[in-house]
This record gives sequence, structure tokens and C-alpha cells, in this order.
Amino acid sequence: MKQRVKNNTLPLRHPSPTGRWLVLTFALALVTLQGCRSRGQLVGDWVLDVEAPVPQGVQLAKGGLAASLGTPEVQYSSWSMMRGRLVLNGKRFENHTVQPFSDTLTIERLNKAVLILSHDRERITYHRL
Repeated sequence: MKQRVKNNTLPLRHPSPTGRWLVLTFALALVTLQGCRSRGQLVGDWVLDVEAPVPQGVQLAKGGLAASLGTPEVQYSSWSMMRGRLVLNGKRFENHTVQPFSDTLTIERLNKAVLILSHDRERITYHRL
């Protein structure tokens, strides 16, 4: 039996299960590619927005490696990015003790020149060297 077409429109069809999986796979691939692009943008040397004789900040390298810039009391070891957040891992040297840490910071803004992070209502601005 033929379906009737009103006003020159085609009848609506629901996508097949295969079609749904294709759409879902494509959407997931786009999200993954976006994450890779952002991770690539994070790689580099980032210094705080303060004038100091020695720039202070963090070096984010490929492969998730991190290093401190100008701050001997903090030693970064690794970094990762998850759901718009930057996770920094390392050690703090305080009062002759070593304290491991993991800081999770929300990425508020990221472009070629500026990285703005936030944590507990505090905003931290970094500039790329």
C-alpha cells in the first residue's frame, strides 16, 4: 500500500539501528578530535601574568609530561586533560618534606597566547612564552 504525501513532503522515517550507530560513531569521533586539538594547544611553556625577574609557570610537553618553570618549591611531573579540565600532578617541597599533589583546574579560556584556569573561584592567567 502506498503512503500518501501531503503538501509535497515525504513521510518521516525513523533511522535504522545501523544508521543510529553511524551517527553516534561520527559524533564520538568529532568529540575525540576536538579533545586532541585542545591537548595540542596546551603543549608549550606557560608563565603567570606577573612581572618577575624569573618567569614562573609550567611547561606542558607532549606525552603528558610537565615541568616547573622558575618555581623550585613545586616540581610538576605530568598533566592530562579531561572534560575541559587540566589535571597537574607533581610534588611540593615544604618545610623539608615532599608532598605529592594532583590539582584539577577548569580551563576557562585557551588560545594560542592565553590560558585562563580557575579553581575555587580563583582565576589564574598564563601567557605562552
